[in-house]
Amino acid sequence: MKLLLVISLFHAFTNTFAQKNTFEQINSNSTFLEKIIALQNGEISNLSLGFMDSIKIKPIIGEKIDDRDSDRHKSGFIKADQLKKISALSICEVTDNYIVLVVEDKFKQLRGLTVSPMGKPIESILICDNLIYLTKDWYEYEARRYSPTRPYHYDPVSHEFTFSTIFKIREPRYEEVLIDFKDHEDETTNRRKIKINEEGFFNEPTYEYINSNLIELADLTLKSAFFMENSGKSISNESYQNSDDKFRIYLDIDQSIDILNNTLSAHDHVVRIIPNSKGKIEVYQRLTFGFSINGDGDNCELQDWTFSSNWDKLVMKNDLVSLKKYSDDEKKITPKISVKDLKRKIKTECGDYHLSLVNHISRLEDVHQLIQPREVILKVQFTNEADETINTEYVIFVIANSC
Repeated sequence: MKLLLVISLFHAFTNTFAQKNTFEQINSNSTFLEKIIALQNGEISNLSLGFMDSIKIKPIIGEKIDDRDSDRHKSGFIKADQLKKISALSICEVTDNYIVLVVEDKFKQLRGLTVSPMGKPIESILICDNLIYLTKDWYEYEARRYSPTRPYHYDPVSHEFTFSTIFKIREPRYEEVLIDFKDHEDETTNRRKIKINEEGFFNEPTYEYINSNLIELADLTLKSAFFMENSGKSISNESYQNSDDKFRIYLDIDQSIDILNNTLSAHDHVVRIIPNSKGKIEVYQRLTFGFSINGDGDNCELQDWTFSSNWDKLVMKNDLVSLKKYSDDEKKITPKISVKDLKRKIKTECGDYHLSLVNHISRLEDVHQLIQPREVILKVQFTNEADETINTEYVIFVIANSC
């Protein structure tokens, strides 16, 4: 027993020593590229950039945010010791010529930073920040971000950052409604992209104007670049197949995959909600599921049997919300139904061909194979400030489960 204890303690000591030695070797003897790889592999938890030379700041647009940044760094450079340590999530891309990082400075601004594999900084740009500019009669909110829930987006295939310019004007009290909607900019009106060339330098950004389509409801107008092809028109209600008054938008396959996808490459779908009068807006979202049996280009969906997730309350920032994305676990559901009853239902509604496609299902645990997302439901609740009446509207994104 004593011998086993001694051996165990010896192994614990040698493992700890080896880990400590590896950590010290990574931090003291390795190249910057090796440290980045170690960070990606989880061998170290964070990495300080304080050893670098001063980093050149490249002004990219010339908005008030950039003006403030220039005032803070009048030399046009930022000292590396003003940057916080980076984690594995800070690494956007690693190439032979440069490494792309997102770093936070002491002002809590996020910067895109390119660095050579040897650790020599190339350039930095400001990709996410916000600014409130106060006046006597109103205040201006200016920001730069990818969406209300994601500060930035980087595409390693096209080697570019994507973000939007945000500009809002409010009355003095924070809870007051926005002023002059027509002049506001956000993710529903513009997108900016800035590429990185082969040497790791940032190119001047391109600007894309978005003329978002509208959904006009009783008390609210919803605006989004996701509402089908954008031409700045009002979308008519397509709920002709249903007797209810819920607003439906039928998505194609690509849109359906994107609205459900929870990966970093998925787009954030931003909806702007504009009230017709002063009041409180609350937004909720849920996902519904149904049985779907896909044949050779022939899909059959069982009617009546649907299942829903709980309502998730979405966070509004100014007049914007981002639709919730769903993880793989959230998209899996196994309802409490017998395999025998399920097959009887398939035979009745779909026929023998679709029944033959589920012959392999014999256990309740396998039923989830037939469950597919059916609708993403957005519930918008508006409480009128004047008379405290509450009106609830539903916008339903119908998921395509076949070609």
